[in-house]
Amino acid sequence: MESDRMSPCDGSKTARASSPLIAGFALILSLGALPRLPQYQKMIDDCDREIRLQLEDLQPPTAPEAPATEVDASSKKQSAEGILRAELQRVWSVDLTKIPRIRTGIAQTLLGEIGPDFTKFRSASAFASWMGLCPDNDISGGKVLFVATRKVKCRAALALRMAAQSLHHSKSALSDFYRRMRARLGAPTAITAAAHKLARIICHLISTRQEFDDSKFAPTNCVTRSGRKPSSMPKPNRWVTRSFRSKRQGEFLKS
Repeated sequence: MESDRMSPCDGSKTARASSPLIAGFALILSLGALPRLPQYQKMIDDCDREIRLQLEDLQPPTAPEAPATEVDASSKKQSAEGILRAELQRVWSVDLTKIPRIRTGIAQTLLGEIGPDFTKFRSASAFASWMGLCPDNDISGGKVLFVATRKVKCRAALALRMAAQSLHHSKSALSDFYRRMRARLGAPTAITAAAHKLARIICHLISTRQEFDDSKFAPTNCVTRSGRKPSSMPKPNRWVTRSFRSKRQGEFLKS
């Protein structure tokens, strides 16, 4: 009797879990899209080929000191993502995908929105401010009433926020920074702070053409976990804590 009572529940759960998949297959078959799958695959291949041709026309703003990684003949057998990664490394003379959670698609979005030349930004702080990842202070009478980021519609900033949010399940020094900010200030502020740090790192790597080294962030996090704060340890970002506190003050004043 107990098994009879449990079977309907199990069956309903299985039906609910498989219903989206069955509905998707039914929609494909009803629309007659199954015979067109080879045609859709050919269109995707043509799109990837056109993107590669556009990337081959892009050149670094200045001649790199070290020769960039060239795409040899064997790379034609690689996947589209591998070819795109090699082209991005050729244009920027640095591999951004070595940064935690910076995938090839995110790097492609940065190239499409900003371009290969980062000299248009005077500093990494200006680059982060252009994307709206820096606080915009609301000051009245010499007092900071409200601190928040500007509302900027930027696909590059959205891509970095997505990368920062995915740091929660990663194992790196930047992931430790994100989890520490999330525990102190909450998820929204932690995502903005991590995206701000990723923007500064990306701008510095492309400007100086240095490869990313996660070990440079590891000693700082080890000291932070042990609870010691030596004088040589860099100070944390003040705007992160100030943004959270001023936001609470602004809500109190508005109420």
